[in-house]
Amino acid sequence: MRVNISPKFILKRTLNKEGKMIIHCRIIIDRKKSEFSTGILIFEKDWNEQFSRSNSDKNINLRISEIESKLQEIADKFYFDNKTITAKLIVETIKNKSQGSFSISEYINYYLYDKGQIKILAKGYSAKFITLKTYLEKYCKERYNTDSFDLRNVDFKFLSDFDIFLKAMVSKQYDRPLSPVYIQKMHSMFRTILISAHKEGVIRHPPYQNFPIKKVKTEIKYLSYSELERLKSIDLSDNESLEVVRDIFLFSVYSGLRFKDAQDITIKDIEYENEKPKYLIKYQEKTKDKVEIPILQPTLYLINKYKNTEYRKRTGCLMPKFSNVKLNAYLKAIGDIAHIKLKLTHHVARHTCATTVLLENNVPLIEVSKWLGHADIKSTSVYAHVTRNKLGITADKLDKLFETVN
Repeated sequence: MRVNISPKFILKRTLNKEGKMIIHCRIIIDRKKSEFSTGILIFEKDWNEQFSRSNSDKNINLRISEIESKLQEIADKFYFDNKTITAKLIVETIKNKSQGSFSISEYINYYLYDKGQIKILAKGYSAKFITLKTYLEKYCKERYNTDSFDLRNVDFKFLSDFDIFLKAMVSKQYDRPLSPVYIQKMHSMFRTILISAHKEGVIRHPPYQNFPIKKVKTEIKYLSYSELERLKSIDLSDNESLEVVRDIFLFSVYSGLRFKDAQDITIKDIEYENEKPKYLIKYQEKTKDKVEIPILQPTLYLINKYKNTEYRKRTGCLMPKFSNVKLNAYLKAIGDIAHIKLKLTHHVARHTCATTVLLENNVPLIEVSKWLGHADIKSTSVYAHVTRNKLGITADKLDKLFETVN
């Protein structure tokens, strides 16, 4: 007889060090019950006993739904194999599966939540792992007609076909094919997942050994000095939103902060010397490393410009809040007004800080690295190119030297 599994999820009333409880899953078939630990932790106040779900955490609810689906798959397989279906047998099967093998989606969930990487990784970076999982699930459904592809079966052909799949994908946000850099990032993240699985003995060989990820050479896009001056000088006083967006952009031009860090930095992050603002002290969202940024005069001007705003009084944030997508859309309009051919995005500000503000003013690369908060100077080396403006300055010096000689 086919059985519809209706598991009940309950809390084990034992607190861990964080004050959380483990969610257990209980199955009852023919009045006989068996249960197992899901490994999912939750605060008791966030648990909705009536619906067996979290009140606020979508990821926990997703994992519970995946367990329900997996239990039903096991029961259906027993039915089609003409096996006797008992609660104990189903629980033993799912426990053995969790110890011996994982589907791709299961292991990514395990990596993020059970191993605690979700707490270590920056919020934006961990979200990319969720996106990777979505791409992999879509790929496995289209290519292999399954929602639970065994991680142990990932090989060169799987990766090669997945690469083709990604190249054919179109970004919903930008309505264009995924960029080579983005595809490279997806492969790098999947490689991280597979290396972890290999270290834990889930898979025998890391498949990316035979599928090297080709490094994509990217062009660093930044504003020249004349473009930066033109951007600063255009009159936007008749459009408050555009003026605010330009200020947010310029704040990162002179501080070098990434978008999220620039949006989150507050008056509490200012360090004073002799009662004057001297440094911005910030723990970066991406790397969690501390960065100490000198406050330049243009930075101080922007900080003071929003000093008496209601937003500053309410939140303490130095700059107004904007979504990244909306801000980049406004930046495109500002670029058109300023007759700047380069497509402006917020990250252009950070590149401009490194190149036009720092390197072209003879700031040593090691200091640029510290200013930008890079953990390794190799990350800064992408800026170690000689710009046309820098060549022009050198040429002027040489011309003066030759005039003296003649």
